[in-house]
Amino acid sequence: MSDIADRLWALLYGAWGSPRRASRMTSRRDYDRKYSDIPEYSFNCDHLAAHLAGTATYAATLGAAGTAWAGCKDYDSASEAEILAALAQAGRQGLTAAAIVMPGNRAHLWTFYDHPYAVADIRAQLRTIRRTGKGEDYPSGNPIRLPFGYHQIKHTRGILILQDGRRFDLDDPAQLIAGIDAL
Repeated sequence: MSDIADRLWALLYGAWGSPRRASRMTSRRDYDRKYSDIPEYSFNCDHLAAHLAGTATYAATLGAAGTAWAGCKDYDSASEAEILAALAQAGRQGLTAAAIVMPGNRAHLWTFYDHPYAVADIRAQLRTIRRTGKGEDYPSGNPIRLPFGYHQIKHTRGILILQDGRRFDLDDPAQLIAGIDAL
């Protein structure tokens, strides 16, 4: 998993060091917070490898020094049709995007860039993509659950949907690796 973690790290963070803030997901429903912060700037590729292996789930900030390599549009409540429309809209805007859909009509629409762009520009671009319900656009300074991680409460990684319509059941180890490779 370490070479896959290295590739995902490059996709999310380029050549930067650790994200400013990272948190580990708890598995306790009764816990007052879903995530517990880890020490500042300590998140590294080993954490990301554990995230991909499913032994831990992490959220981290996107971006450094006012720029980012990736963005994420969080959907707290969205039908699959809305997510497919968002992927198509991102494609029409020339964005490389993928969505991870979770049970309960929740999804993250990820956008990826060939070099770092201003955080404000990424957020402005994400705001042009339709969302009917609540959610947040990242980078925002807050951590977002990183792609391909096992949701400790919902007990799933979800379904990856690419702009070309391909789908990957991320709970199937072979499809998880194929989905990461396709992305």
